[in-house]
Amino acid sequence: MMSKIVCFCSLLLAVTHGMQFTITPATFVPGVTSSVNMRCNVLNSGSELTQLLLIQLDVIDRGNVVPVVTFTPGGGSQVSEVGLAAKVKVDGQENQFQNINGSYLSVTFPFPAVGVSGNYTCVVSGLSVNGLLTRYTQDAALNVGAAVDELPRFMTAHVVELRTLIETLKNNKIALTTEAAQLRQQEQNISAELSLLETEYTTLTTEMTALRSRASQLSSLLNDPIADLDHLSSVRPGMKVAFHAAMSSLGATTAVLSTPLIFDHVVTNEGQGYSPITGAFRAPVTGTYTFTVSVQAGSGQRDSELSIMMGKTILQTMHMSDDIDYQHSTTTTIAHVPAGSEVTCEFTWLKGLPGYVGSTQANAPYVTAFTGYILW
Repeated sequence: MMSKIVCFCSLLLAVTHGMQFTITPATFVPGVTSSVNMRCNVLNSGSELTQLLLIQLDVIDRGNVVPVVTFTPGGGSQVSEVGLAAKVKVDGQENQFQNINGSYLSVTFPFPAVGVSGNYTCVVSGLSVNGLLTRYTQDAALNVGAAVDELPRFMTAHVVELRTLIETLKNNKIALTTEAAQLRQQEQNISAELSLLETEYTTLTTEMTALRSRASQLSSLLNDPIADLDHLSSVRPGMKVAFHAAMSSLGATTAVLSTPLIFDHVVTNEGQGYSPITGAFRAPVTGTYTFTVSVQAGSGQRDSELSIMMGKTILQTMHMSDDIDYQHSTTTTIAHVPAGSEVTCEFTWLKGLPGYVGSTQANAPYVTAFTGYILW
């Protein structure tokens, strides 16, 4: 037959002027609840005491008052817990005793224990502000119901086991909650890294697409050189302009400052821009041209500078020294020439008496020449 125990137990709270007396817990389950706590508190408000003399917990046993525990400041007692408030100042001086307001005496009884039930009294004694002995008392009762039938031992063991399991589950819940929070943080970190990687992947994909397009264009040009040549020819001017004129073997010319050299032997003159009479090239169309002059200086030539001129503007200059006979010098320039502009070769500086340029040797004709052609 199942046994049953009935227990009547409550949180007993007794309050009087300046103090508070509590007995806990409110519910006492035999075999599960392990202790009872009694606490005497001196309230921060309402107490007139400035000097604590004692806090005492008594039990009334068969009409007799039996002290359970007594605490005297400075005397010491074997009690569960004693708390004293901080020191206070009276009339500007620090009191030699502890301020009683906020002090407490706490006693814990293991259960079951002999004599734990019954009527209890909390006593607080001390001196008031006026130096008078003041005493506060408060009563409370702890009633534990008697067992109607004994609880079977195996059920008591099961109850203890269940409480242990409940505590274990609570601890596991706390650990799982902490682990879940850590996993959520890891998920956020991984999501951020994935987002960054997706952005980098998109950027690399765009760059790769551009590189593939460029490679395709280059491959097309390499595979179709004719189309490439057609493309280059499309940027050249529609009119072909080129000339090549040289001084003949009997056309050696004395070097004269600021006077166009005459290249009388015309080899090429597409576009009819060069005149062997004036030695000037007149551009038939506006464009970018390249010009080259190659000169041999004869014996007796002094230091000089020969320039390619466009009108009065020097496009390119070369220096010829007087220490070498029959030296050969060449210079080239590229310039934008408007239609109708004239380009010539002239000495722009001479040192001392001039010599001559060109060739008088029959076996070396045309060593001095002036050439040019349009680029685009």
